[in-house]
Amino acid sequence: MDYKFIEQLLERYFAAETTAEEENLLRAGMAMPDLPEHIAKYREIFECMRSEGEKGLGEDFDQHIMQVCGVAEQPRITVHAQRRSLLQNLRPLWQAAAAVAIFALVGIGAGRSFNDWESNGDEVQMATGTDIKQMVKPSVVDPAQQTASADTLKMEL
Repeated sequence: MDYKFIEQLLERYFAAETTAEEENLLRAGMAMPDLPEHIAKYREIFECMRSEGEKGLGEDFDQHIMQVCGVAEQPRITVHAQRRSLLQNLRPLWQAAAAVAIFALVGIGAGRSFNDWESNGDEVQMATGTDIKQMVKPSVVDPAQQTASADTLKMEL
């Protein structure tokens, strides 16, 4: 392996610019037996990293930590996904559409019943000869017109 390449990788490694592949190449280069003195002094770093990388937690690590903390082991909860059909997924949409339709029909019905009430007032006027709208809604009387009608009544007497 070219020692210049290893030197460049070392510079990039200490500048934190290497990729994982380049670090693997650097570890392989440091494992070579005949390295120059200025490169061989970094060998211990990579050997330490290799030996630490091989270590791992034991199988009973979690149980040991739980015992030290005084926590009993929790039973594992398994959750299974439920399959839902397309109709079940669309049910809220259909319910909302039905609610809108009901409100619209109630509003239309109420509007028509008020219109029917007004048209029934015209029929009552025709039968009795009095205007039901005047009985229900008070009209505003002009004071000048009241005075004029009162004057005409006085003249007739």
